[in-house]
Amino acid sequence: MLALLDFAPLILFFLSYKLKGKFFAIGVLLVATWAQMLLSYLLQGRKLEPIQKFTLIAVSLFASVALLLRNEKVLQWWPTVLEVSLSLVLIIGLHAWHKNPLKMLLDSKLTLPDFVWHHLAYAWAAFCLFMAALNAYIVIFQSYDQWMSFKLWSRLLWLAFALAQGVYITKRLPPEAASFTKDSEDTP
Repeated sequence: MLALLDFAPLILFFLSYKLKGKFFAIGVLLVATWAQMLLSYLLQGRKLEPIQKFTLIAVSLFASVALLLRNEKVLQWWPTVLEVSLSLVLIIGLHAWHKNPLKMLLDSKLTLPDFVWHHLAYAWAAFCLFMAALNAYIVIFQSYDQWMSFKLWSRLLWLAFALAQGVYITKRLPPEAASFTKDSEDTP
């Protein structure tokens, strides 16, 4: 249910854009994101994950500035800023802090060997840079309508990449994690 809730602001953003235009849609995105985060906060035991906090701050900042300046380009650039930031955090974490931010976020939920965490961090950093560059290209060389279409269909790229990561992770789970999964399926 929470995964579906994550898509609600985006869906409302697209629908409101089609019905009332870009600045109305930006306002809807802002309000819907706050509502979604409040609901997530309550459903997750009165806490938000770090990525949710970052998303809330980023959407609030970029959408508010876009509305105040009446300039949709501000909102169009936020995915690029977000994706470059995520990539930098992963790379700087690995090389300057000698810690894996991805492992720090997910280690309590998933036990994997360190080399797998490193591969995942590099893969996500590269993918985020690719998506940032793709968004920047669309913002610079395409219309706002084309950017909106790209934002909708780019979610499929994120989903495909996440699924590929899931396959990679599944093949590298420690034997005890795989046997736990099998045992839990046999239990009535």
